[in-house]
Amino acid sequence: MRPLFYRLDLKLKPVHRKVLVRDCREHRKQSFYMALATLDWSDVFNAVDINKAVDVLEEKILAVMDKCLPQKSRISEVITENKRKPAVIGSGDWWKGVDALSQRRRSSSINLDNSLVRLNDYFANLCYDDSYVRPINMDIPDSVKLPEISERCVWNTLVHVKKTATGPDNLPFLIWKDFAELVPPVVTHVWNLEEGKC
Repeated sequence: MRPLFYRLDLKLKPVHRKVLVRDCREHRKQSFYMALATLDWSDVFNAVDINKAVDVLEEKILAVMDKCLPQKSRISEVITENKRKPAVIGSGDWWKGVDALSQRRRSSSINLDNSLVRLNDYFANLCYDDSYVRPINMDIPDSVKLPEISERCVWNTLVHVKKTATGPDNLPFLIWKDFAELVPPVVTHVWNLEEGKC
């Protein structure tokens, strides 16, 4: 691998990146709630394959999200808003305004230095056990009744979801937490389908 060299007198172009965020203002959440409440879940309930049921569930929720909670670029709003203000571009006040509008900086910040390898090694050693033996998988006979997940259990779990990053399904935590009273029947069905109940 060859090292990269740049001329010192050559000015590199800045990398511009457009960041899309969901518009989660209250009136948008209300329209999402109404759309989710009237959504037909029969495709999910009629699915016999767990993968198909999960895909249909995600597609339906994402379609309603795209309609009611559209994605928008925050950077264009920040630039427009800052152009209206008399602060000098590049000044401390200007950057504070950019940070406030783009919500780039949160009240809790993490300061990482170059000790990430040490941190990783620490947790690797902490979570490693020489005496661990992986359990052997067992076949469960059909006569054994598997426990069933109730809607109440699903609702309770969704209500207590913590604020986390969006996963591979692109469904933010607020969909599950803020609308927990609407989705337990369908989530319970999908979970029990996974367990072979339906």
